[in-house]
Amino acid sequence: MKTDLAIIGAGPGGYVAALRAAQLGMEVTLIECAHLGGVCLNRGCIPTKAMVQTALIAHEVRTAGAFGVVVDTPPRIDYGSALDRRDAVVKRLRNGVRGLLKHQKVRVLSGRAAFTGPQTLIVEPVPVDIGAGKSAALTETQTLEASHIIVATGSKPLALSVPGADHPRVLDSDGALALAEVPSSILVVGAGPIGCEWSQIFARLGAKVTLVEMLPSVLPRADADMSQELAKALQKEGILIHTGMSLAGVVDLGSELEVRLTETSTGSATTARAEYVLIGAGRAPLTDGLGLEVPGVEVDSKGWIATDEHQRTNVPSILAIGDVTGGALLAHVAYRQGIVAVEALAGLSPEPVRDDRTPSVTYTDPEVASVGLTEAQARESDPGAVTGSFVLSANGRAVAQGADQGLIKVVADSRYGRLLGVHMVGAHMGEMLGEATLALELEATLDELSSMIRSHPTLCEALGEACLAAQGRALHI
Repeated sequence: MKTDLAIIGAGPGGYVAALRAAQLGMEVTLIECAHLGGVCLNRGCIPTKAMVQTALIAHEVRTAGAFGVVVDTPPRIDYGSALDRRDAVVKRLRNGVRGLLKHQKVRVLSGRAAFTGPQTLIVEPVPVDIGAGKSAALTETQTLEASHIIVATGSKPLALSVPGADHPRVLDSDGALALAEVPSSILVVGAGPIGCEWSQIFARLGAKVTLVEMLPSVLPRADADMSQELAKALQKEGILIHTGMSLAGVVDLGSELEVRLTETSTGSATTARAEYVLIGAGRAPLTDGLGLEVPGVEVDSKGWIATDEHQRTNVPSILAIGDVTGGALLAHVAYRQGIVAVEALAGLSPEPVRDDRTPSVTYTDPEVASVGLTEAQARESDPGAVTGSFVLSANGRAVAQGADQGLIKVVADSRYGRLLGVHMVGAHMGEMLGEATLALELEATLDELSSMIRSHPTLCEALGEACLAAQGRALHI
C-alpha cells in the first residue's frame, strides 16, 4: 500500500493534519490503534470538561439561594447519569471527526504502526472499527510506503516510581474517568491543571479532597498572582492543599490508603489518608513499540521527539507533532503544529508555533487563563516591565453574575507599552482569552487596548481597565 502522507495517531494533531493535507491535494492515510480524537477527545479534555460542567451545575444549585432561587432539598448526584452524558458528548464529537475525515476522503486504518524504515511502516490490525473516510478494516498485517510520515502518537500519564504506586486504588487521569462512583475521599498528587480540575470536580460531587504539590504553589507555571487566587478559591470549597510536599509511598490500610508525604525543603515526613489516590503529576511521550530507532529519529533524554520550527525531525521524511514532541501538551498546540507540518510539506510558509503566544486555560471555577509572559518572565529581560491589575469585584457584569472572585493582570514592556502577557482568573476567563491572544499576535500596546470601546456591562471591560491600571489611570478602582 502506498500513500503521499502517513500519519500515526488520530488525536487532535493527527486528524487535523490529515484534513489539511487532504485539502492541499495529498493522498493521506491516517493510522489509529484506538478511537478517533485520541486522548483529548476520549480520555482527556472533552470528558473531563463534561464532568466539570456537572460539578459546576451541582455547585450552582447549592448556591442558588443567593440569587433568590430557593431549592428546598439538597441536590442528589446521579453519577451514573452524569457518566452517560459524558460518554454521549464524547461519542457525538468522535462521530463528528469521523464525518470530517470521510468528507475529505482520508483513508483511515485501524491498526498499530511501527517503522521499518524512513518511509515505510508495518501496520498490525487491532480490534477497533474506526469506520471513517476510506476506512480499511485490516484483517492482516500491512506494509505501508509513504513519501512522508507524521508521528502524532501523543502522551500518557507519567508513572511514579514510589512504593505502593501500583495499588489498584492509585489512579491516573484515565482511572479517574473510569470510576463508577464518587469516592468518599481522594488525595490528588500534582496541582497542575489536571490535578486542580479533578480536585474541584470531586469536591463538588461530594468527596473529601486533599491536593498535594511538590512545588511551592498550585499551578506552579502560572503567574504567581493567579496561583494565589486559585488556591484561595479551592480552599474556600473545602479542598485541603499541601504545597512543598512530594509523594513518598502508599500503604493499603483496607478501606483507606495511607499516603506518605515528604516535605521537599526539610525532608520531614507526614501522612494523610484517603480512599483513593489520583496521580496528576505529568505525562510521558507515547512511543512504545513505534520503532523510532529504526530510521534513527532523535529523541531527548526523556524520550520526546526533537523537531525544528516546521515540525521536521532529523530524518527528512519524518515529522512529529503534538504531545509526543514535548513542550506545551495542549490540544490546540497539536492542531496548529499539524497544520504547520503539512503546509511546510506542501511548500507553503506557515507561521511556526510560538510558546510566548500560546494560550492556556485551567478549567476550574474560577477559570485560570493566560497567554504570553508572566510578570517574572518579562522582568528577566526587561526589569522595568510594567503591570496592571483589575479585580473582578469592581466589574459590573461579574458582580451581577455573582462571579466577582478573580482579577485580570496585564504585563507590558517598559519602552513602548507593548503587551507581553495577559493573565486572568475568574468565571468564563477562557472565553475572554481570545482578545488577549489576538492582541499579542498583533503586538498591540496598552494605549491601543485601553482606548478600545467595549460593550457594557461585560467582563471584557476588566481587560481595558487592567491596561489603564498599568498606565496609572484606572477609572473604576
